[in-house]
Amino acid sequence: MKNIDILCCVCKQRSDLKMINDILVCTNVNCHHSKESNCFRIINGSPIIISEVECDTLCSADKIDSYVDRSESSLPVRALRRIVSGKPKVTEDNCSDFVSLLRKANKKSKVLIIGSGEIGNGTEQLYKSKDIEILGTDIYLSNTVDYVSDAHFLPFKSQSFDGVWIQAVLEHVVDPHKVVSEIIRVLKDEAYVYAETPFMQQVHEGPFDFQRFTLIGHRYLFKSFELIKMGGNQGAGVALSWSLRYFFWGLFRSRLLATIVSMPFTILLRFLDKFLDKSSLYDSSSGVFFLGKKTQSQLPQKDLIDLYKGMQ
Repeated sequence: MKNIDILCCVCKQRSDLKMINDILVCTNVNCHHSKESNCFRIINGSPIIISEVECDTLCSADKIDSYVDRSESSLPVRALRRIVSGKPKVTEDNCSDFVSLLRKANKKSKVLIIGSGEIGNGTEQLYKSKDIEILGTDIYLSNTVDYVSDAHFLPFKSQSFDGVWIQAVLEHVVDPHKVVSEIIRVLKDEAYVYAETPFMQQVHEGPFDFQRFTLIGHRYLFKSFELIKMGGNQGAGVALSWSLRYFFWGLFRSRLLATIVSMPFTILLRFLDKFLDKSSLYDSSSGVFFLGKKTQSQLPQKDLIDLYKGMQ
C-alpha cells in the first residue's frame, strides 16, 4: 500500500488512520470508523476509503467495480478511436507544461490523479516521468487506482501533493465546487492543478453525468488558482461529430451502428476543426482546460468579463 502516512479519515475531523490486522480504522473514537467492525478495507493493496455514514455520497464502500459499462474503453476500441481521432495534441502539450512546472519547483514531486481508473489520453509524459510519484484515486478499483475514494471527500492530509491532475472527471461529480475545495486542501502552497472538463458534449456514463462548464465558468471554478493557461481543447467540429453520433444512436437505437455510421463525419469534421477561428473555442468547444497555481487570493467576478475572447 502506497503512502499510508498521508492518509486521513473522511470524517469532519480528518483524523489519522491506523492499520490493524490489514484494515484501516480512524483514530478518533467518536468516528463511526474507529471500530474494527466499521473499518476501511484494503483490497489488493488499495484502501477503500468511502464512508456512507460520515459523508453524503452516492458511492458505496461495498462496490469496487466500475459503476458504468466500460466496454468502450477496451484496448481495441481505444486504439480505433485513436486512429479516427488522432493524437490529443492540446492535452499532450498541456501535460508537458504541467510536468515542466513540477520539475522546476521540485526535484521530486508527488501528484494525485483524480479519476485514475483509466489512463487519460495525452498523459503519457506524466506517467513516464521518473521524478514524479503518481498516486491515483477513483470510485472503483483498477490497476491504476491506489485508493478508492469519493473526490468530494479525499482521504488525504492537507498539503500532501505538489500537483493534482483531474481529466474528464468534474462532469461526473455532484458538487464540483466541493471537489475543487478538496483539491485546494490537499495541495501544497503554490502547487499546480490541471483540469479538463466537457462543454459541448452529450451525456455520457448515464446517470453519473451532472455538469458542463463554459471556458469562463471553468476558470471561475478554479478562482483560488493563478491562471497559467486556459482554453478549449477541441473545437466545434468535434462537438458536432458527437451530436451526429448521438443523433444516429437515437435514430437507429444502436450505439455500435451509430458509431459506424458517424465515423466518416467524425473524420471530416475533426479535419475541418483545424480551419476554425481560434476565438470560436470560447463559444463552442467540445471541452475546456485550466492549468493554474494555488494562491492565497481569489479571482474577483468582475475580472471574468475581460477573460472572454470569443466571437460575440
